Amino acid sequence: MEKQKLNMNVDESNLEHTFKNILLLEKLFISEIKKIYEIESGITEINHYIMSITNRAISLNRGFVTLAESNNYQTAISLMRLQIDNCLRLYALSLYANSSEFYEKVREAMKSSEDFPYERQC
Repeated sequence: MEKQKLNMNVDESNLEHTFKNILLLEKLFISEIKKIYEIESGITEINHYIMSITNRAISLNRGFVTLAESNNYQTAISLMRLQIDNCLRLYALSLYANSSEFYEKVREAMKSSEDFPYERQC
């Protein structure tokens, strides 16, 4: 596959810098999760929720960098929508007065989405 032409204001060094910063986020995510774990003395319901979002964010970042480095920008960009979804999930948590109740509603919704009729037929 031919290398896609870059925006005139962006060169390869800009992309490399961006990729390094994206991967640096992984280290920062893990560091923050360790801090939360130490402060809370284990994994609470909300920590579990936040850790799952963080794990997803790390995976999406790795995928983005891998796809962009292989010049698959269209697919890489689609991963950004999933990162926005992560942001919305965390924001939703901040809107709810009772975080434990929020977590239970999320779990209930996930359980009900696992019970699609199609899956029962298979």
